[in-house]
Amino acid sequence: MSEREDYSKTLRGVDEKLETIIRRLDYLEDLIAKYPEILQLADLMRILGLGARLSNEPVKAIRRLISLGKTVSRPGVELDETSQLIVQVLAVKGPLNLSQVTREIMVRRGKASRKTIRKRMKALLDEGIVRKAEGYKSAYELVE
Repeated sequence: MSEREDYSKTLRGVDEKLETIIRRLDYLEDLIAKYPEILQLADLMRILGLGARLSNEPVKAIRRLISLGKTVSRPGVELDETSQLIVQVLAVKGPLNLSQVTREIMVRRGKASRKTIRKRMKALLDEGIVRKAEGYKSAYELVE
């Protein structure tokens, strides 16, 4: 088998795996859309679908989205706009430090104060919605 044929075979294998992942994401998106209490996840799954098509971490991303769904549907949990954005950013991006979260929120909202983000992050920590990420010096992640 020539090097070109071997390369082509490898690319077909990768393409098949990506197609399987995309089909699974579409299936999960359809399931999530059926449950109104976590309807917000459908939009996030669409966003994630694009990212997952380009990355090799779809399973981790899906776990974070499921965690987001659990967080949003907890009784008594009412998040202000900034806290919602923090939770969404961590769900889509995974563990991030405070500066990274602030930058992501600035991109989405046009403005973000590191002081405000830090204050909201502390409140989310105290409520048990986020935690310090293991294996990272100063990153945060959603509690599963």
